[in-house]
Amino acid sequence: MAKSQRIIPFFLLFVTVSALSWSPRWGPALGAGAGGELLLSKEERFPLKPQAGGWLGLQFEVPVLSAGSVSFLLALHRTLASSLQGGFAYRGFSGLDSRLQLDWRWPLRALGRQLRLDLGGGLGAAARFDKYELTELSFFYPGLVLEPFLELRLARLQRHGLRASLPLTLYFRRDLETSASIGISLLWKIHPWAGVPEAAGKASR
Repeated sequence: MAKSQRIIPFFLLFVTVSALSWSPRWGPALGAGAGGELLLSKEERFPLKPQAGGWLGLQFEVPVLSAGSVSFLLALHRTLASSLQGGFAYRGFSGLDSRLQLDWRWPLRALGRQLRLDLGGGLGAAARFDKYELTELSFFYPGLVLEPFLELRLARLQRHGLRASLPLTLYFRRDLETSASIGISLLWKIHPWAGVPEAAGKASR
């Protein structure tokens, strides 16, 4: 676990350096999204149990090169307590979730003249600051994220896009032997400055 945690700072440095070479094709994007997840928790003395959870957040995205982007997500999340089956339960918790991620896209096809569909994948780092329910106990823990996604864009609404994804997250918690989740999320994005660099270039000629 300690070795895995040391990887995260190097990954964050790589993402930050990559963002310096952003592409002006679409410009930065703003997004709002929500999602649900199934968290698998296991303490050393007890068996694995699932916990349901969800999040609601905002995202800022900067394009990188021709098909990539770096995004930062800030969200509020809550994870419910597990069942009492077996005479024990993993306590529920809630808090702040932040994620820095590098994404890459591959165009699938144009669905007629009005729709464009892209396949993509993201690799990122998560940081959570949470509090157990019914207590004053707060805790921090990092994580690694792998997120395959599909992104849909309408020709009539070129500045807007809709992204559906299946994020897989491995968390590094001191109090649990295993903490990992699989989720589903929807994110609406808008590119407020789409086409501005190109228009400026034409105006200067």
